[in-house]
Amino acid sequence: MEGNVKEFGLADVIQFISTSQKTGVLLLDHHTDTASIAFSNGDITAAVYGRQGRQDQLQDYLFRSKKLNPDTIQKLTQIQRDTNLGIDEVMLKEQIMTEDELFGVISFKIQEVIDDIFTWSDAHYKFDAQADLYAKSRTKVTIPPATLLMEAMRRKDEWPRIKMAIPSEDIVLLIKPDGMLPYDAPPEARQLMELIDGQRTISEMIQLSGFGRFRTFNALFHLFELGMIERKVIESTAPIRALPKPKAPSPLLKYVGPAAAMTASIGIVLIFLTTAVFGGYKLNLLLESKTNMVDELLLKSARDKYQQEIEIYRMINGRCPEELGQVVKDRRYLYRLQYGVSEDWQIFELKTVEQN
Repeated sequence: MEGNVKEFGLADVIQFISTSQKTGVLLLDHHTDTASIAFSNGDITAAVYGRQGRQDQLQDYLFRSKKLNPDTIQKLTQIQRDTNLGIDEVMLKEQIMTEDELFGVISFKIQEVIDDIFTWSDAHYKFDAQADLYAKSRTKVTIPPATLLMEAMRRKDEWPRIKMAIPSEDIVLLIKPDGMLPYDAPPEARQLMELIDGQRTISEMIQLSGFGRFRTFNALFHLFELGMIERKVIESTAPIRALPKPKAPSPLLKYVGPAAAMTASIGIVLIFLTTAVFGGYKLNLLLESKTNMVDELLLKSARDKYQQEIEIYRMINGRCPEELGQVVKDRRYLYRLQYGVSEDWQIFELKTVEQN
C-alpha cells in the first residue's frame, strides 16, 4: 500500500489499516521530515517523528521536557547499553516511572505525531507489513485510531484561528508590562509565562515545555486573547522581491463567474437610475471613474481572503507560496493584485495594482 495523501487522505489510510486489522508500520515522508506509525491488529502502538533526518527518541523528549534530569538520563542510557534492553523497560526496572506514567507519556507522544502529520497537505506514504517500531520494547500501548483521529481533526480545525495570531514558531514573544494572569488560567499558560523572556522563540518553548506543538500554541493563543503577551517586532533584513506584474485580462466577462456577472448587471441598473435622477452630466462622471464602490469592496474582500489563505499555507508548509495562484481558488481578482515575498520566504506583501 503506497501513495500520496493528496490522492488518498491520511485519515482514510489510517482507517483502512485499522478496519483491515493490519500489523506493520506506516512510513510517511514530507520534504525533510518523516514519521512512522506502528500498528498491531489495527490499533496504534507507537509513533516516531523525524526532523531533518533525526528521529525524536523517548529519552530526548523526557530530557527536553525536564521530566528527567541529565544525570538520570545518563544513568538510564548506560544501563540500556549494558543490558541491551529498551529504554522503557530500564525505566520500569529502575522505578523511574510507573507503568501508568509511562503509558501516559507514550500516548501523549503518539497524539503529538498524529497532530503534526495531519498538517501535511503533500506527503508520500508506504505501509510495510514486515516492519516494527521498538521491537525490544516491553511497554506496548494499544490505542484505537478513531480516538486519535477525532482529536487530531478537532485540533486541525483550530489551527487556522491560532495561526492568524501566531503564524510561525520563529516568533519571539514579550510579556506586556500591565499583564496580569487570572487565577483560573490553564496550567500550561502559567508555565509558558515563565519561559517568555523576549529572547526564546516559540520553537524553543515547545522543546522546553514538553507540552507538544499544539498545546503550546493553544496556550499561547489563550495568553494573546487575555492581552498578556505580544510579538516582539524584529525587522527583516531580507529584501522584498516583487514578482512580475500579471497582465490584465480582456474582456472582463470572459473570465468572471455568475456572481461577477450579476454584480455587473446590478451596476447597469444603477447607471440607468442615475441617468433618470441626475442627468447626463453626472452619468458621464460616473462612467469616467476608474473604479466604483462595489468593485472596491469586492476587491478588498478578495484581498483579505487571499491573505488568510497565504497565512494558512505558511502554517502548513513553513514558508510563503512562490506564487499567489498556488493558494487562491477564486482567481477573479488576481490581475488586480501584486504579490511579493522576501528572500527567506517568510514575509509576504500583497498590494493593489493601480489601473491605468
